[in-house]
Amino acid sequence: MNYYKTIAVGDIHGEFTPLISIIKENRNTILLQCGDFGWWKFLSKRIMDLDRTCNENNVIIHWCEGNHEDHLFIKQNDMVTPNIIYQPRGSTVKLPDGRVVLFIGGADSIDKKYRTAGYDWFPDENITMDDIDNLPDIDVDVIISHTAPDYFDLGLPTTGSFIGVDLSTYKDNNRVLLNMAYDKYKPKEWYFGHFHKYRKGRFENCIWTLMDVMQYVDLG
Repeated sequence: MNYYKTIAVGDIHGEFTPLISIIKENRNTILLQCGDFGWWKFLSKRIMDLDRTCNENNVIIHWCEGNHEDHLFIKQNDMVTPNIIYQPRGSTVKLPDGRVVLFIGGADSIDKKYRTAGYDWFPDENITMDDIDNLPDIDVDVIISHTAPDYFDLGLPTTGSFIGVDLSTYKDNNRVLLNMAYDKYKPKEWYFGHFHKYRKGRFENCIWTLMDVMQYVDLG
């Protein structure tokens, strides 16, 4: 199939109706999704309907996991969606223009104390040192992740609280581990979501883009 452009999309959280609008507006497209896609077992039928919409519009989705996913359902890998492709940590996709995209999803749920382990929260949400050690030894142009390396100054609040968590002391070790991925690859572009804000910046020679919920940007 011929795909004429590539876009990156922020968090979806299982809200597939607006995503369908994005798909219909961007036919013949490779869509790279940055986690919190909404891969939950109870959404299986809607995911299959979404897959059919992708097929009808010649759109293929490559997505990495966020923290708010059914990680047990991901591991079971028992649902076939030819046009919605899960990209495990360290997996890659080569775009039609030759750019290599690496996926490394995962983040810490700031709201996990309000969730139930094994039901709507899973420790598997976190990137591990093994994930970093097993990253491929190849050249990478673009990274798609859920959260961001700690290197990136996102300009987000560092004081105050969010659902009972003190943001001035809260640290996500996933961001520290993503620093190692940055050091390994020094990508030209990095796209991520998680924070439900829009920001764009530069770190060294890497242009990074933080996307809000359902926001998308054209990779050219």
